Amino acid sequence: MFKLELLTAPTIEPITTTQAKVHARVFDDSDDSNDYIDGLISAARQKFESESGYYLTEAEYKLTTRLGVFHPSRYSWFFRPSHNHIMLPLRPVLLVESVNDLVENTDYELSIDALTGICVIHLLTKVDGDIVITFKVGFPEADDGGTSAPSLAKHALKSLVSHWFENREAYQAGSSIKTAPATYQSILTTFRLA
Repeated sequence: MFKLELLTAPTIEPITTTQAKVHARVFDDSDDSNDYIDGLISAARQKFESESGYYLTEAEYKLTTRLGVFHPSRYSWFFRPSHNHIMLPLRPVLLVESVNDLVENTDYELSIDALTGICVIHLLTKVDGDIVITFKVGFPEADDGGTSAPSLAKHALKSLVSHWFENREAYQAGSSIKTAPATYQSILTTFRLA
């Protein structure tokens, strides 16, 4: 069994409407224009997070799994279960709130890599049946109104929002169809682990 459930959705976006509009050189300040840009920001964030596994806004998830079971899913490239540890499928992990009714440092230990945000839960006690883990990923709100996500990731979002604003559909460049700018693709590669 492998089930990942969103418990608390993001309440802010990594970049503000103003930041995206400045990057895209959009000078229209109408509500329609702002609403459209806001929709593009949300879509760009979701695309980035889905393609990279790197979350830019704070959100809470619940993972239900079992040890030693291979889980074929969109997370299988990242989720590598064994008989005594679980690597969480999303990153960067901010906080592990609970692992069943186990006690941290007695029944399990956490390892969160500061560079990648990868979290591994090392079980120190035997667990039979389902393991339910609640955890938070992403970045908290920053003083500028966005989140404290890395500047490079924010630039990828601004590039994609700007591209989508100017090109409402995929466009042809030579003999290939382009759906995202090269800047976005290059930055996305930096945040992927696979």
